[in-house]
Amino acid sequence: MDVGIDRLGFYTPKKYIDIVELAEARDVDPNKFTIGIGQSKQAVPDVYQDAVTMAAEAAIRFWMMIIVMILVWLSSVLRAVLTNQKLLQLS
Repeated sequence: MDVGIDRLGFYTPKKYIDIVELAEARDVDPNKFTIGIGQSKQAVPDVYQDAVTMAAEAAIRFWMMIIVMILVWLSSVLRAVLTNQKLLQLS
């Protein structure tokens, strides 16, 4: 029996700050981010977003992915059933 994380929902805010501007505002060498970890921008939450709203966004994306997977499976089952019925009618 395999146990582990099989699916993951993920959300990142849509607003960004230039990492060089952020580093300079914090008196940090920008190369620490641009060269050190290869980051060019930093996502920041909007004024109406907090940890709960971002978690809800991730959960919505997760469940939408699951729903799509179920619909794809159901369409393949329906296709198989309809194909079998057509074969039975031809017999």
